Amino acid sequence: MARRGTFIVSWHGLPQTGGWSAESTAASFLRPNSKSIEQPQQILDAVRQKYGSEDYFEKTAARDTVTISGKEVDEVGFDRITQKQSAWSELETVSLDGLRIRGYRRGSSCLNRRSQDELCIIPRGWKWKELDLSRNLFEDWDDVANICSNLKELRLLKVNGNRFQISSEHGEPKRAFEQLVGLSLADIAAEWGDILTLCTQRRFPNLQTLCLAFNSLNNPPKPLSDLFLPTLRNLDLTSCNLSTLRTLAPLTTLPIIHTLVLRSNPLTTLSTNPHLTFPSLQTLDLTSTHLPSLSSLDPILATFPTLTSLKTTNTPLKSSHPSARLLTIARLPGISTLNSTPILPHERQNAELYYLNTLTPLLLAAESAKQEKEIVETHPQWHPLAEEKRKEKEKEKEKGLWVRREIELVDSTRPVGFWVEGREARVRVERRRLSVFD
Repeated sequence: MARRGTFIVSWHGLPQTGGWSAESTAASFLRPNSKSIEQPQQILDAVRQKYGSEDYFEKTAARDTVTISGKEVDEVGFDRITQKQSAWSELETVSLDGLRIRGYRRGSSCLNRRSQDELCIIPRGWKWKELDLSRNLFEDWDDVANICSNLKELRLLKVNGNRFQISSEHGEPKRAFEQLVGLSLADIAAEWGDILTLCTQRRFPNLQTLCLAFNSLNNPPKPLSDLFLPTLRNLDLTSCNLSTLRTLAPLTTLPIIHTLVLRSNPLTTLSTNPHLTFPSLQTLDLTSTHLPSLSSLDPILATFPTLTSLKTTNTPLKSSHPSARLLTIARLPGISTLNSTPILPHERQNAELYYLNTLTPLLLAAESAKQEKEIVETHPQWHPLAEEKRKEKEKEKEKGLWVRREIELVDSTRPVGFWVEGREARVRVERRRLSVFD
């Protein structure tokens, strides 16, 4: 007899060779002989449980009286809400999360002795636009396809937390997901091979948003074919155990990818293959990653050349420098939004000047030309910003805006890196602080 607490993987008396989760602490504590286990049900029974019976108003007269502190209470407004919910075909957002819905099985006994088709298939003409089937008892993707085949207005589908046996499209209704634009497959214990098998252009021809959060996707996928969602714009890879961007190399072939969410992944660097670029990506979410310093953001310029929005909250970047926001703005000239806050023109100008002033003491402290070169190489925006400021001063001079700035430069001691009216701009030390006079 096994010791108390020992976990044995089995299903219907058959031993299983492996578990669904890759986590070392994953286990099930369900007692198979427990009599209190709630039984599975079909989808229409789950709708009835959640939203009430369609013949609600035939039973209104027989409903129980609500009594509070010995006084009868009139339910004002509840009839209207219940009427709207009980009209199942008119619902637009339907949440059947955690209602023990099982798939369609031929030959199985259905509840209330109704036909399997009545219990398992949604009638035509229903107006559901968002459907949440998360944390149910589905085992085959065809069961989900059967449910969605008659929902011609469905736009968003969530099947998070289910455990599917994923196969090709053989056997599922054709064009069951033709109208779908959003799909959430979070925490389905899938790997890249499963995702590539499931998410094909033929199955989801118009899909724009895909959530793959909480799956084990740390192994690089094989090269993507043209059948993998060419219409995809938003991809969520939250908590997928990604430690490097090299894992995402095949995703660079997605032609119009716009938003990539990498939050809560153990990323410590953004360095990648020099040929790895996301040419169309504009929004990147790095929230709760492990990026150690501001220099970790430098590869963004090459990897995400069209990036306009960045999120870095709850990372070591903020604690690495008291003015991390200003330095981040200066390092990334293309972004217009940082941590959901727009970057105004005067804020960018201040950030760039602060960045130049911050690098000046490092250059002054350099003991050799080689050390200065190393400092400049670790700050790729130094030369572009210095050249930009030089051109701005030349324009100000042409417009007659040059006021006594040459006198301030006479007391300089070390070069800054740009020229003003034929002279190289220099810096002066005051109270142990270095300021650029331009």
